[in-house]
Amino acid sequence: MKKFTPYLLVLLIINACNSGNYDFENAIKSINTNDLEEYVSVVGSDRFMGRAPFTEGETLTTEYLSGRLEAIGFEPVFNGSYFQEVPLSEINSSINSVTITKSSKEIFSFNVPDKVTVISPQLKETVEIVNSKMIFAGFGIVAPEYGWDDYAGLDVKGKTVVVLVNDPGLYTGDTLLFKGREMTYYGRWTYKYEEAARQGAAGILIIHETEGAGYGYNVPRKSAMTPNFYLQSADSNRSLCQFTGWFSAVAADALFEYCGYNVSRLRMDACNSEFTGFDLKTNISMTIHNSIRYNKSLNIAGILRGSENPDECIVYSAHWDHLGVGEAENGD
Repeated sequence: MKKFTPYLLVLLIINACNSGNYDFENAIKSINTNDLEEYVSVVGSDRFMGRAPFTEGETLTTEYLSGRLEAIGFEPVFNGSYFQEVPLSEINSSINSVTITKSSKEIFSFNVPDKVTVISPQLKETVEIVNSKMIFAGFGIVAPEYGWDDYAGLDVKGKTVVVLVNDPGLYTGDTLLFKGREMTYYGRWTYKYEEAARQGAAGILIIHETEGAGYGYNVPRKSAMTPNFYLQSADSNRSLCQFTGWFSAVAADALFEYCGYNVSRLRMDACNSEFTGFDLKTNISMTIHNSIRYNKSLNIAGILRGSENPDECIVYSAHWDHLGVGEAENGD
């Protein structure tokens, strides 16, 4: 899981396809696995140090990519440059544990990040969460075009919402429900964070499940241990939740079982549009310490012009950045 950063390698191809005598066979042969393997092996190598913004790895990566664009024949698009500056804020969140209580009695103290991952996107050095009420809100989706509103009838302002990953289509196999097994944007963790903030929630925790997430819990765990980046904003990210994160399946099962619920059964129940979320009758508390830095990262873009319809274009984009240097694994 990428910590969802806004810098993109953007390739603009304007009418790259010529009509008439376009040599399709030669075009197909120009794309080969050797080139693709070379790009992946280079940018994925230790030399690029995990490609984190604000590091030497960023400089190596952006120079390599702009060099490849130039070699292929792409023109620079930013007033003669391949680079566009992107002002960012970097936040390192530090927290040891989250405490969950019921009727003022501590029932769980979950280790961070092994059982729960938590970060704060707000540009504050200290974020204090004290006895925030916990509300289960199904998949955490508001999608009028599907007749879906998991927040209907729930008051989550200033509270912590707990939601399921992905969207209901995945678990039912019903191709008419959302897009069936094809994840919509409503299923992504980014959307769930955004919707929780729009609903006024203080925080949000997503229950991890490998099939629904598309990756193991190790991915959000590692992401929470490395810097997170945000576009610099006038409100210092106050419009975002005070904290965001994930419950491991183990932690979620323990909490919900204590509260008298089964997560797997709730997941299927929540696939019904008539399902209503509920108060878990528990409170969550934590103290988050943020280390904050401001700097500029880079977008990289080039344009390859076509010959007949220069007003038409195809845009390809991807993120070049990754997590940087993390904790050692198997001595590496």
